[in-house]
Amino acid sequence: MPKYLNYTGKIIESYRPDGLSRVAILESNEFYFYRLDPPSLDEHERTQTENVLKTLAYNLTPKMIVEAESLKNYLESMGLNEIQIYDVMSKVQGYSWLDPLIKDNKLEDIHCFKPDVPLRVVHSDYGLLVTTIIPNRQEVDEMVRLLAYRGVSSISLFKPIRDFSYFCLLKTGTALTCRSEVSEASNFTLCGSLQVQINNLAEKARDPGFESRPGHNVRFLVWCMCLVCFLSWLVCFLVLFRSLLLLLFLRLVLLLRIGFCMPCLLLRRLRLRFQLF
Repeated sequence: MPKYLNYTGKIIESYRPDGLSRVAILESNEFYFYRLDPPSLDEHERTQTENVLKTLAYNLTPKMIVEAESLKNYLESMGLNEIQIYDVMSKVQGYSWLDPLIKDNKLEDIHCFKPDVPLRVVHSDYGLLVTTIIPNRQEVDEMVRLLAYRGVSSISLFKPIRDFSYFCLLKTGTALTCRSEVSEASNFTLCGSLQVQINNLAEKARDPGFESRPGHNVRFLVWCMCLVCFLSWLVCFLVLFRSLLLLLFLRLVLLLRIGFCMPCLLLRRLRLRFQLF
């Protein structure tokens, strides 16, 4: 987990973006700060959660990945409390320590310029704010890879820069940079209505007719391949049919030409024969 600073000051506004984490907008020395207090686990709860995550790696089903309710019911059957369930679901379906910020509907942008530096956010009511969240180098690297994976892409030392729009998740752009020769540290920027798009995806996933259910992509590719094969055969048939028509037309012209030339040849032969006599 990242390091969370304990800023003090006058609390201007306080709310819970996900039901458990607490956000406080602080005013100190005429500046506003974004303080996040995530739910915490004691040593026993943390050990139990890690054991459940190891078990979940073998028992996780596609339905649990798509449907939050299914995963929640499974975790409740394992004897986890509300905070433990929140922690596991944020790591399996969410964005780990970045999940509270993404679920905050009042945030427009999230900026991580480099590790060991507080994150910056753009609040719809207070503008650009400095947060109390300070991720280290490893946490930023892992988050960049997670964001790239969720964005149906990849990022590595060989492809260190990604600038794209999230598939079904974000309306606007997401900029990622992996630590490499291009940049000495990883960084990322998220822009747009984050949680609105995630909620829309979750509602579609709960729909029985949702077309992103397991196996749909394979069937779609098979249908595309069949369509391409059919169009290829159709084009080949049309080309062959055109060649046959052209050949038949040439044969017809040749026959007509022979048909018109034969009487002329016969008359010419008859004329020559009569001249001989």
